[in-house]
Amino acid sequence: MSDTLRKYVLAVLSVAAAVLVRAAAVPVLGPELFPFVTFFGAIVFCAWFCGLGPSILAVFLSAYAAFYIFLPPAFEHTIRDPIVEGGGLVLFVIVSAFVIALGESNRRIRIGLENRILERTEALRSLTSRLIQAQDSERRRFARELHDSAGQLLAALSMNFAELRNFDVPPSAQKTIADSASLLEELSRQCRTISHLLHPPLLDETGLSPALSWCIDGFSERSKIKATLSAPNDLGRFDADVEIAVYRLVQEALTNIHRHSGSKDAQVEVNYDTEGLSVTVRDHGTGIAPERLAGLKENRGGIGISGMQQRFYELGGRIDICSNRTETMIKGALPVQKRVGSHGAQKKNMANNLRRRRYSDTTSGL
Repeated sequence: MSDTLRKYVLAVLSVAAAVLVRAAAVPVLGPELFPFVTFFGAIVFCAWFCGLGPSILAVFLSAYAAFYIFLPPAFEHTIRDPIVEGGGLVLFVIVSAFVIALGESNRRIRIGLENRILERTEALRSLTSRLIQAQDSERRRFARELHDSAGQLLAALSMNFAELRNFDVPPSAQKTIADSASLLEELSRQCRTISHLLHPPLLDETGLSPALSWCIDGFSERSKIKATLSAPNDLGRFDADVEIAVYRLVQEALTNIHRHSGSKDAQVEVNYDTEGLSVTVRDHGTGIAPERLAGLKENRGGIGISGMQQRFYELGGRIDICSNRTETMIKGALPVQKRVGSHGAQKKNMANNLRRRRYSDTTSGL
């Protein structure tokens, strides 16, 4: 049923309800006293909720019902007192018209406010989307700068320290050189980790599944939380926006598990079927407080959660958050399709990219 037809049906039902109420009041008011009194309620209801057309229909139906059913002689199309009964009918129509005018004016104002709110909401969502895209672009640029600039400098320093070890220097200087080389190696490792966390190169080169595997393995090593990944072997590739959205969801969820849940384990599940791509992150920690959970479901969470929800919203998906005292589950769903391309070609490209990455890491230190 269309919305317009539904409003007309509501108008007819409201007039019918007014007839029943007025009929029930006959023993108290009689058929002639205030025959239109209950019909004003129907008119007000239609003017407020149904719009102009249904309200006009309600006025005509109400006038006819009051005249035909309650004004004597009942169920006859005759007027006993044209002045009194006709005047009452005219007064009812005038008052109803005034009520409809007020309701229509209020409805137009309300619709205008709703449209303005909708426009501003859409503008805010568009701005948020652009900010997220700008953030991703900046992360990618910083990751590339760390890899290409700082990485090359650290690799050159490593070679210089390797040369210094060949010089004939006192033992104390040799120890200083060795300690400095160890510190430089640790600095290189941390720069490489930061670069990959900002924007993992595996995500661009090999796809979602290898990038998530690297992310989860690194998270387990750093946090000492046992995290596992369950994903199809032939997951394949998706659009870049889809892959980064899923990756950031997993990254943010794991970070929140480490910071807030107190869980000793975490499970990440990725599935792809006819309905699209879905990802679930589950932990067994302290859970989320009910009031905070309600805020998260209403998109009133922190920057990280709001960013995840916005990413999925822009792609036509959604994020569901469920939590109790023993388990928290975040599930994201996206109605997407895989990229066009054969699985064999994807595997070949992945192998070539991995070889290039190993060579790059060997020569640059990152």
